[in-house]
Amino acid sequence: MKHILLTLLTLASFAGAAPLVFEGTDGPGKGKHIVFIAGDHEYRSEESLPALARILAKHQGFKCTVLFDIDKDGNISAGKPQSIPGMEALDSADLAVVFLRFQGLPA
Repeated sequence: MKHILLTLLTLASFAGAAPLVFEGTDGPGKGKHIVFIAGDHEYRSEESLPALARILAKHQGFKCTVLFDIDKDGNISAGKPQSIPGMEALDSADLAVVFLRFQGLPA
């Protein structure tokens, strides 16, 4: 329950913000970068992926970046895709975890 509350508070503080980045410390993932892309309207990836990213950064040492569907007002808006800012993070990614559904993003 504590982790769920922390995740919700984290999302509330970053709503309308740039990509969420968790810097890894020490562990088997040190020096590796994982990019998570959240954008579905049914399975709540905008809640689960930041929690997973935080765990992997804290306990395994990965640098984790979470990207979100952002609406025209700049708010995280699952299921109403307008854009996914921060896609350049994929340039340095060692792994991408994509959790998208029904995307109609511009080229």
